[in-house]
Amino acid sequence: MAKFNFDTEDKTIQGRTTEQQFVDAVLKRNPTSVVTKSTTQEDREEHFDFTVNGSRVDVKARKNIGILNAGESQDQYTVLELQDIVGKLGWVYGNADYIAFEIDYFFLICPRMDLVRYVENHVTDEYVTDLNDCVNKKYQRFSANDIITVVPFSDIQTKNTFIIKK
Repeated sequence: MAKFNFDTEDKTIQGRTTEQQFVDAVLKRNPTSVVTKSTTQEDREEHFDFTVNGSRVDVKARKNIGILNAGESQDQYTVLELQDIVGKLGWVYGNADYIAFEIDYFFLICPRMDLVRYVENHVTDEYVTDLNDCVNKKYQRFSANDIITVVPFSDIQTKNTFIIKK
């Protein structure tokens, strides 16, 4: 059974912690970086958390997606949000320039448009009812409007991705 954590309070705490770790990692890498927190509207509607030296970045915490080792955070797979819980375009189609995925001791920084191209070329229109079956397929929770897919990190690492150590 999938162990995806949809508890809003837990996700908010985890997200804020991960966002702070991201800011710390950016400033550790380059102390002269200019990091600005997005407004609530930018976060919710444009899907980015920070502007870093002029680039918009959406930070994603490690996910507990229940694939392979149920109940553990995964560093082999991640979730891409195609449609949000109110039925609007998900963060993959937002205004961020980059998505910063938390992975164990670092952040994998992916150009958002590379993720859009990945979705267009690899994610099928097949909907599945079990989260464990949604690698490169679409999954929608019962009585919710969101649509997600799970993708292997190895598939979205390209020549355009880079790492920022924590």
